[in-house]
Amino acid sequence: MEPKIGSVYKHDVYEDTGIMVRNVYQKIFNIVFTENYSGNVINGINALSTTEDIISALGEPTYGTSEYGVFGYKGEKIYVFFSTAYSSLQISVYRVEDYEKEDFAKLIENYNEEQNVKKFVSSVTDIWRDYSSYEYDTNYVNLQYALKGVAIQFNVTKDHGIIIYENYNGQIAEGKTLEDLKQGSTIKNVYYKNENSVHICEQDRIEEYTKME
Repeated sequence: MEPKIGSVYKHDVYEDTGIMVRNVYQKIFNIVFTENYSGNVINGINALSTTEDIISALGEPTYGTSEYGVFGYKGEKIYVFFSTAYSSLQISVYRVEDYEKEDFAKLIENYNEEQNVKKFVSSVTDIWRDYSSYEYDTNYVNLQYALKGVAIQFNVTKDHGIIIYENYNGQIAEGKTLEDLKQGSTIKNVYYKNENSVHICEQDRIEEYTKME
């Protein structure tokens, strides 16, 4: 890969190769392919392909269009999003995360017993160091794990606690999984959001990127 020439919204930019890369805790979090990348990205598609080419090759999108022109698909191993918010197409790829969930469920249980926010957040970042966003001060926490489908928010919204997105995969409490939340089961301090946090992350990326245009 050619030497990088700069950075845009948390991504290292390799302009000659048409690639932008974001790393989180020594792992590739996201790769974006631009018009300068002429190789195959997926199923013969690259950033010179049309929307019609993409839908013909991949079918109807899993995630529909938005005001930022983002639509995408979830496969077994990756998410791939396409943005038409620019003069040329961008293709953005994230991995489908495989991760330990039982330890997280135990931390939720401990938090509900102790109600110690600082200890809970510290314990979560100990087992999961690859957060996609972490903002905090003395009375505010917004900890995001986009690939895992988890957010921990205190004094961000009226629902203080743990946000579980539809792409979370695993146990949340003893005998309780995402499917239980979808069916209306309640877990103290846990809130279900029927959205995919990776899709949200990509929309946020595009929104920030368009501000820089």
